[in-house]
Amino acid sequence: MICVEENRSPEETREPEETTSSQSQQPELSTPPAPEQDGSQKPTGNQAQTQDGEDQASAPGEEPSSAAQKPAFQVSFKEDAFEEFGELTPTQRVEPAPAAVQSKPKRGWVKVTITLVLLAIIGFVCTVVILFLADMMGVNGNDDPITITVEPNTGLNEVSETLHDAGVIAYPDLFKFYVRFMAQDTSIQFGEFELSSNMGYDEIIQTLSTYNRSDQVVEVTIPEGSTVVDIAQILEDNRVCTKDDFYQAVNSTDYQYSFLTEEVLGNTGRYFLLEGYLFPDTYDFYVNEHASEVVETMLDNFADHYTSDVRQAVESSGMSLDQIVVIASVLEAEASGNTQQMANVSSVYHNRLSDSSTYPRLQSDPTTRYAENVIKPFLLEDGVIDETDQALLDSYNTYAGSGLPAGPINNPGVAAILAAAQPADTDYTYFVTSPDGSTFLYASDYRTHLQNCEQLGVNGG
Repeated sequence: MICVEENRSPEETREPEETTSSQSQQPELSTPPAPEQDGSQKPTGNQAQTQDGEDQASAPGEEPSSAAQKPAFQVSFKEDAFEEFGELTPTQRVEPAPAAVQSKPKRGWVKVTITLVLLAIIGFVCTVVILFLADMMGVNGNDDPITITVEPNTGLNEVSETLHDAGVIAYPDLFKFYVRFMAQDTSIQFGEFELSSNMGYDEIIQTLSTYNRSDQVVEVTIPEGSTVVDIAQILEDNRVCTKDDFYQAVNSTDYQYSFLTEEVLGNTGRYFLLEGYLFPDTYDFYVNEHASEVVETMLDNFADHYTSDVRQAVESSGMSLDQIVVIASVLEAEASGNTQQMANVSSVYHNRLSDSSTYPRLQSDPTTRYAENVIKPFLLEDGVIDETDQALLDSYNTYAGSGLPAGPINNPGVAAILAAAQPADTDYTYFVTSPDGSTFLYASDYRTHLQNCEQLGVNGG
């Protein structure tokens, strides 16, 4: 308990000097000075001691300072107060509690979350990579045979889905990516293929790209006057080979035949090198036969029909075999199947060729149609027609170019070849046919030609 002693007499408050001296060495815990009251109030407690001390220290005759005259309160503690407040002593200085330091929010959980997310992403990526690699290498499959069928002209998307549906691969999109960007010289064939799920992508691609002829035989008829494009479509429709494979085989220079001279194989201005030499006939081909074997079969047939009589007729014409084949292709387009008309039309072209100063152009409508309907669609696949493309088209179009077209415009039969080599003996330089092709009218001058055109109701431009 704290007790404040007041109004004690100077005698009661006076202590021996030793006690005062020992107390003065310890700091005092006192209350703030009380407001001034009536001047008659007596000093109490420590005030009395302080005043006495100051009186003793003052020199004789000096008045005490005004500060010494102010009353004060002395704070003392009873002995039982120490029991209540523990080790607190009257002389212990009570320090104010330090201000609480505001701690920053902990960020550890953010780092932990980011780490966990990164680990999850890495784990996911690693898992995907492992699965992809396993599918590419076929390590999770087995060797059970799986037979798939690839139809002619089937694209990579359909093949990939077929492989996936059959259980050969797990990821069709990955397989498509691998074929397009990782595999080289890939040409997927059509037909039946035996695969298994433990085959890697490279082995699957090699199997699908390998020529796989079946034992099924189909009969195919190639009409006289058919173009390379016509033949390619017939072959693909009968599942013999694809059109693209046939086009590639037709432009190959690997064939060794005496009639395929440098004039043919070395002619860079010819769009289809072997156009004119794919002999029209009825053939028995295997389903999924290799395109080069199909071409060789047709070339063999041309060689068989290029008998000594035909060879002698060609040699007697004064023209090369290739020139005769070019004329024969035009005759086949103008009067196919009509031997007499083919000989007469042949005479028109021979007469114009022999007088090139008067008739610099053959002006054959089928050559124009071949340039526009057969060659031009291929050129347009690469974009617009440029000057080089147009020059190629003009070299086939006998209304634009002079002399014979750059190459045959179809594949003629023996009758057309003989008519080209042995034309009728006439002076015709013009001819016109009726719209249905049943009537042919010939003329030796342009005026008669216009009259013939008027008679048949045809524009005689």
